[in-house]
Amino acid sequence: MQPRQAGAALAAGLLLACGSPPPPSYSEVQAVINTSCTFSACHGTGKAGSLSLVAADSYCSLVGSRDGATFLATAKDGYPRRVVAGSKTTSFLYRKLTLTSAESGSSKPLGEVMPQNQPLDAKSIDLFARWIDGGAQNLAGQSAPGGCP
Repeated sequence: MQPRQAGAALAAGLLLACGSPPPPSYSEVQAVINTSCTFSACHGTGKAGSLSLVAADSYCSLVGSRDGATFLATAKDGYPRRVVAGSKTTSFLYRKLTLTSAESGSSKPLGEVMPQNQPLDAKSIDLFARWIDGGAQNLAGQSAPGGCP
């Protein structure tokens, strides 16, 4: 084996041994929510779509067995839960963050892309994806529904 090949094999082995990085903490997710979702009359005091994302409510509003249900009637069949721990592809929250301009609109089945008028950047969307796929853990590191009713 050539030195370059040996180095590449060692690096690949280290990556496999170490595994992927841990999912983001919910405090990282809440930080994005605080700057993008809870301002003015959106998901703060206004609770648009019956969804409060203020820090005291946000986790259970997204993943709870009762409060985590999808509100939008036209989306319930395809996405009955706001967050499905371990599956960003079946989570309504992730879908709302990644709607294309052609899919987004008040008359469209899934509604508007979120946050409205200022979609998240790729890094923030990836944060939500990794949090959901990693089990949607709460602040204590418990997987969803992590203490929610």
